[in-house]
Amino acid sequence: MNYNLQQYIHIAKCIISLIHILTSYFIIV
Repeated sequence: MNYNLQQYIHIAKCIISLIHILTSYFIIV
């Protein structure tokens, strides 16, 4: 259960980073 939680947090961080990169890209454009 703890492993699944850490995996979920890792995926969430990746998604947040991806959204941040996309929003920054669209703001620049």
